[in-house]
Amino acid sequence: MLALVGAGWLLLAFPPFDQGWLGWLAPVPLFLLALGPWQRPGLWGLLAGFLFFLLHLTWMARFSAPGWVAAALISGAWIGLAVGLGRRLAITVPPGWRSLALAATWTAAEWGRSLGPLGFTWGDLAVSQHRCPVALQLLDLTGSCGLSFLMAWLAASLAEALVKPPGSGSRRLWRLAAAGAAVALSLGRGLWLLTTPLPPSPVLRVGVVQGSISYPSDQPYVDVQSAPEGYYPLTRGAGSARAQLIVWGEAATWDDLLASPTLQQELAGMAQQYHARILTGSFDRSPTRGLTNSAFLLDARGRIVDRYDKVFLVPMGEYLPLRWLWPSAAILGAPRRDMTPGRAFRPVRDGDLQVGVAICFESAFGRITREQVRNGANLLALLTSDSWRDRRNAALQHEAMAPLRAVETRRSVVRAANAGISDLIDPYGRRVAEIPLFQQDFRVATLPLREDRTLYVRLGDWPGYLSALTMAAWCLWRGRQPRKLSGLPQAASPPGKTD
Repeated sequence: MLALVGAGWLLLAFPPFDQGWLGWLAPVPLFLLALGPWQRPGLWGLLAGFLFFLLHLTWMARFSAPGWVAAALISGAWIGLAVGLGRRLAITVPPGWRSLALAATWTAAEWGRSLGPLGFTWGDLAVSQHRCPVALQLLDLTGSCGLSFLMAWLAASLAEALVKPPGSGSRRLWRLAAAGAAVALSLGRGLWLLTTPLPPSPVLRVGVVQGSISYPSDQPYVDVQSAPEGYYPLTRGAGSARAQLIVWGEAATWDDLLASPTLQQELAGMAQQYHARILTGSFDRSPTRGLTNSAFLLDARGRIVDRYDKVFLVPMGEYLPLRWLWPSAAILGAPRRDMTPGRAFRPVRDGDLQVGVAICFESAFGRITREQVRNGANLLALLTSDSWRDRRNAALQHEAMAPLRAVETRRSVVRAANAGISDLIDPYGRRVAEIPLFQQDFRVATLPLREDRTLYVRLGDWPGYLSALTMAAWCLWRGRQPRKLSGLPQAASPPGKTD
């Protein structure tokens, strides 16, 4: 029952349900598994994680049913690991540190799940707060790992208070009060930041264009070849609204930009007419580079002045990891040909404007936009398609990550999605303008261009590093200690066995 409740609360905390307040409570049943008398809590945590991700990622089934189940199982295993190691630490650390140890295992598991070529951040606790800017303001100091740690710490303290270990007295309530005070301090700082006037900085009129490439859900593909024509009138509307930078979505011009002089002339004409830069996504099938998923920046005179090639490709979508091991994997939905990754996370530049681009899946990782800002970006552009089969839930979940990228780096964000959701976000994670799903439209807003660097930009996911290091060190140091310690409730030994 605890596993089912934990999975259900996690599911409701994220889009499309968006009950973000449940994100603060969802880990409580799972921490009860770690603190309670039940045997094999890691397996129950795995079950909870698997059920949560299986339902959270239902949109994956349209691409590959085996891939959907595998993603749910792998992601759920990290929650099982957090619960299982949480039990291990809970029975060895002093009671005063128990809730912090549980929060550290959860944070380390989230951080570990984001690493490597198969890294995945869907379902991170911090993302559930995407519509609560007050809570998000912690991210400029700690990144999403820090907010996840704070939420897990409060949940672990609540779980510890519910377990009521013998002899704990009022100490468990004091520990709960300490976690509550940390949450209150973080929220108080967030409220102060949101009510304080913005620091002076240059501004830019930014327009986002959404071509609303939409089609019935029973049709598997979208006619992206007709996309540029649909963008023209919207681009002119944004130009008439005095946009100085107009942003199109991922591959909005398909592979026509470099191959089509006509398209280049159309874009150049609009850039010159409205004296606006244009940033658009396009594939490039260069014989020297190979196939790349790219973004091209045109200056106000219509010249292509810079480009960014997507670095972090989608495994099983844009390339097949270790293709030589399973050459027939294309029958499972893997691509028949690998794309070529870019070489560096570097912003595209035109004069003083430096736009850090993240294409599609890249926007799910704070470390990527952090690297763009470290390399000089004063504006972030998240270009995505989100117009695949049955993509409503996926689009909602993907867009929820955009405000986090803004707060982590204190950069304005323009998110351009071909079918939605497109929006303009200020450096505090507030959506200034938004275009709903499947609606052809444009939005223009004045956004600040900041140059300062946050603690997160300087240090990265330090709560994740610290949690993983602390957890590993404690497990190595106390891993051989007896399991029956610290007054935790114990399960009865099976017949014929003794402790």
